[in-house]
Amino acid sequence: MRYEVKIDVKHIVIKLKSAEKFFGLHNLTKDESYSEENINLRIFNNDIAFQNTVQKTKPIIYHYQGNIKKSKMITGFRVLYVLYMFEMGILPKNAPHKRKVHFFLKEDLRYMDQITKEATLLCKKEESIVKNRLESLIKEQKCVYNKIRYCKNPDTKEKLQRDVYSLSKKIKELRKAVRLYEGIENRSLKMRDIMKSMNERQNDTQFNSLYRNAER
Repeated sequence: MRYEVKIDVKHIVIKLKSAEKFFGLHNLTKDESYSEENINLRIFNNDIAFQNTVQKTKPIIYHYQGNIKKSKMITGFRVLYVLYMFEMGILPKNAPHKRKVHFFLKEDLRYMDQITKEATLLCKKEESIVKNRLESLIKEQKCVYNKIRYCKNPDTKEKLQRDVYSLSKKIKELRKAVRLYEGIENRSLKMRDIMKSMNERQNDTQFNSLYRNAER
């Protein structure tokens, strides 16, 4: 519905577009709730309430743990993977604007999940620690198998079998990690070549841009 309003009169009046006569707002109720004074008072009170709401809003405070001065610098494959994930747009997470991916990297977008898994593993565990742990568990599993072979007590044998099952699960996870490390070593060679090509192309582009500007 559309209304016509007149405020340049003694009392504010209103009417529908299709109506013939205007109707005074002060006549809507007997207690003059819609008089000019009461309408102005409501508007004023709403402004105050809004201002109070804005003032009560507290800024968001983020707390970070640790000391940046004591943090360790990442090296080796970790640096390469972090740079690569940044160029691919995987990092930073939840960025408001996704960076444009270089065309050299578009083929690797298919392996984004795998690269993320490899980078997560690199940041959590050292390859040597994983391999040593795997060897230790395999030896332990062999010892348990030997105990089962010569064990005659059913209860003890059942317990040893549960131990074997538990060790098998751990060994399976560690073998997955080892395979990821093997993939990391192979992928890192390709990553280095791509990053090198990107840098060379960027340098060529900058040189050509400077050359064109110098000719003008």
